[in-house]
Amino acid sequence: MSALPTEVGTWIDGELFRAKGGWGTRPGGRDQMLVELHREALWAHLFTGT
Repeated sequence: MSALPTEVGTWIDGELFRAKGGWGTRPGGRDQMLVELHREALWAHLFTGT
């Protein structure tokens, strides 16, 4: 479960890995990763706590 509400973005289950020259994500891992941020919803959450 993420520390942020699900409304602030689009989340996927994935696994972060390091490869030569950078980082990547494998789908289907056990971690939730934010892949798209909904800025208005994030600011609303930060200012109102909802």
